Amino acid sequence: MFGLIGENLGHSYSKIIHEYFCDYNYNLIQLKHDELKLFFKNKDFEAINITIPFKQDVIRYLDVIDDSVTKMNACNCIVNKDNILYGYNTDYYGFMKLLELNSIDLSFKKIMILGNGGACKAIECVLNDLHVSKVIKVKHNLSDETITYDQAYDICKDFDVIINTSSMGMYPCISENDLDLKMFNNISLVIDIVYNPMRTKLIMNATSLDIKTLNGTLMLVAQAAKSIKYFNGQLINDQMILKLTKLIETDKLNIVLIGMPGCGKTSVGKLLADQLKLEFIDTDTLIEKSEKLKCNEIITQKGIEYFRNVESDVIRNVSLKNKTIISTGGGVILNQINIDLLKANSVIVYIQKDLDKIQISADRVLSNDINKLNMIHNQRVTLYESNYDIMVFNNYKIQDCVNSIIEKTRIYYDNNN
Repeated sequence: MFGLIGENLGHSYSKIIHEYFCDYNYNLIQLKHDELKLFFKNKDFEAINITIPFKQDVIRYLDVIDDSVTKMNACNCIVNKDNILYGYNTDYYGFMKLLELNSIDLSFKKIMILGNGGACKAIECVLNDLHVSKVIKVKHNLSDETITYDQAYDICKDFDVIINTSSMGMYPCISENDLDLKMFNNISLVIDIVYNPMRTKLIMNATSLDIKTLNGTLMLVAQAAKSIKYFNGQLINDQMILKLTKLIETDKLNIVLIGMPGCGKTSVGKLLADQLKLEFIDTDTLIEKSEKLKCNEIITQKGIEYFRNVESDVIRNVSLKNKTIISTGGGVILNQINIDLLKANSVIVYIQKDLDKIQISADRVLSNDINKLNMIHNQRVTLYESNYDIMVFNNYKIQDCVNSIIEKTRIYYDNNN
């Protein structure tokens, strides 16, 4: 048996990676701390990977400890040979490949690491071997090895690179971000080794400040490739690592449509989904199914605040989808949490339509005359413009708008790494 042990594996991509490269079945095995001893007593596996929170706990069960484990005080790969357990750490290789394949040179840089767990120790070893200028680790609680976030704003103000090795921003807490990037003067690169979601809040904030970013997908694939070498001797080259990284990230991407009521999000979304052969979701339709009322009836009978709360619940659920076309209500951008959820694994497409070309509808209680339409446009236009990845126009033929989306989103599928 091959597999991965950890506490929460619902969003793991390890099974996808191993079964893409190899012909064995790879199992996700969720364990609690009190189940670990029996698991290793039985030794009912050929080889396993280890993730949070067991990378240090498993060391006590090893018979042969590789230097990589000793050096990093963490083990994420165990091979069972005739009931003798050999332990390795492949995170070092994974992070080094992340840097190499993105042409990142960290020599003589000042680095701030968020977190101090098993992955942090591997990354710290890489940084030491690359002769960086300085490394400081940051956690909420002060310790002999770390400073606090508040201290970081003073001590690390002129640092060059931030690397997040903590679980901050990982599903399901994807809006979590404990660091204000505006407090630092020289940050040119943010690396977040979280890989699900693809864009954490930290990465989104860095992008908004024109800071280069990298997520953890390539590191995940590369460390798995190194594990496979220990598992069965199979060599995975750099091109194969890059190819699978691209496939995983492409497979995650949704296309989310935002824009004014009446701009054509639903019609465009349906045609786009049909041409790309993807699932289509309209969040207003989901709201109506949930409440068994039309959107205008919900707003009229229960109030706009109630409607926005239901909308946010729907957005939280659909944001977990992959490779889906999602059409949203016109006011979805009024809640930043909605946008953060949608951006995490999606390309946000803003559909523009001239107001004089939007057909006024009595069914849209918030924009059922030209004055209301103008008012909500003035209220929302800045939010639309500050939250899109791609903007397209839908003033004429719907097919032209769809073609424009397909053409402009191609860059994400070609260069989303």
